[in-house]
Amino acid sequence: MDDGTYAQGVLKLCTDSYTKAEVKLLCDMLLSKYDIASHPQLRSTNKWRLYIAAREMHKVRTLVIPYLIPEMMYKVGA
Repeated sequence: MDDGTYAQGVLKLCTDSYTKAEVKLLCDMLLSKYDIASHPQLRSTNKWRLYIAAREMHKVRTLVIPYLIPEMMYKVGA
C-alpha cells in the first residue's frame, strides 16, 4: 500500500526498478481492464514511474478504497 505518491491530484506508482516497456505494459493493462489512462514518466536515467492523471483518480479510488486501511487513504486523496 505504500509504494507510491499522491500530490496535487496526481498518483505516481514507484515502479523505478521496472523497464519502460514493463511500465508501458502495466499502463496498457490498466487501460484495457479498468479504463484508467496512465503513462510512463521518466524520473531519472532509466527510472520509470507509472503516472495517473487527476482526471482518472475517481476510477482508481473506486477500485482501491475498499482494500485500503484508513491510515493509507491519503495515498489516493481520500
